[in-house]
Amino acid sequence: MRHCSKWLAAVVLLSTLTGCWGAREIEHMVYPNTFGVDYKDNKVYVYLQFISFSGVAKTESGESNKEETFYVGKGEGGNIDEAIFNLYASSQQRISWSHLKSIVITAPALKQGLIVQLVDLFDRYYEFRYTQWIMATHQSLDEVFSTPSNVDMSIVYSQLNNPKDSYSQSSWIAPLYLHRFIWMNNEKSYTVLLPLIKVDKDRWYRNDTASPRIIVDGVCVMYNRSYTGDLRGGAMQGIRWMEKKTERTPLNVASEGKDLGMLVVENLKNEVKSTIEDHKPYFDVYITGEANIPFLLQTTSEHKFKEAAEHEIARQVKESYAAGVDIGGDVLHLADNLLREKPEEWHRLKRTREFPLESDSLRSVHVNIRIKSAGISKMRIH
Repeated sequence: MRHCSKWLAAVVLLSTLTGCWGAREIEHMVYPNTFGVDYKDNKVYVYLQFISFSGVAKTESGESNKEETFYVGKGEGGNIDEAIFNLYASSQQRISWSHLKSIVITAPALKQGLIVQLVDLFDRYYEFRYTQWIMATHQSLDEVFSTPSNVDMSIVYSQLNNPKDSYSQSSWIAPLYLHRFIWMNNEKSYTVLLPLIKVDKDRWYRNDTASPRIIVDGVCVMYNRSYTGDLRGGAMQGIRWMEKKTERTPLNVASEGKDLGMLVVENLKNEVKSTIEDHKPYFDVYITGEANIPFLLQTTSEHKFKEAAEHEIARQVKESYAAGVDIGGDVLHLADNLLREKPEEWHRLKRTREFPLESDSLRSVHVNIRIKSAGISKMRIH
């Protein structure tokens, strides 16, 4: 009788447990890896890129070279939330946001201030994280989201979803996490440099056919939470010398109109010293680093090569600074140094003008690069 009572009590207790009855099988849900926001014709458009996890598994195990299948979903509405629910209506399964890896926002959406809606959306829903990469583009998101990765690899490992790998090999514009973007965008003195991507159709080919790839094309500059413009080409080259995340970056060295060779610079460090004179801010920048010489095109002395390289780095820094000031952005983050070292002076400047820097605020750039090795070319340096 005692045993029967125990079994009965156990059955009653077990019947009150819910277990995992409400759980969903992973194959019954879809997992977007990239989220996009666009604005055109007075409407907000959201894009989702989905991939097949079976394709990722086969790529990692080496079992298949079949081209990966991925899908792009699109919704529209008066705001981001409405556009997402418009997309939900056509989804065949529940959408899980927990595996989102990157966010792409177009320049028109930035101009419209939709970045505020985007951050608010991530704040309100527990499924969203703040560890996605965030970037911008001027191109159609249909085209960006439909661009495959390299050499039969999953798009999970593309520039769109994993920019850190290529940046560690050749550092130009630092990739940006969403959580860093949020705190930078909230800092009054800080200029946010949002990586600008585009689809490049001229560098990669597959069986003699052009194979488009996503590349970083520059930066979208945001100051005081507003989009002010872009820097591309030569105007963006000086940013890397002031970026603390720069790991290794190439530099073409020339003197008197002749190419001398190339440097690969590593272990970059920089220091900014700020002063106030006649109620105006001035900055002196000091850059140090180490470098290797992959190849030489001209026989030259190490001193001449080093001097030409340092001069070119200083020129690029000044050019990027000037280009940033022209569009109302502190792309070298000099004002942030002034705020930390002389907050009272910075606040005084901000009371008299919205943007505290002038074209001559960067007073000097001092560069010292130590050449560690010339590799197989070392016998040509004398």
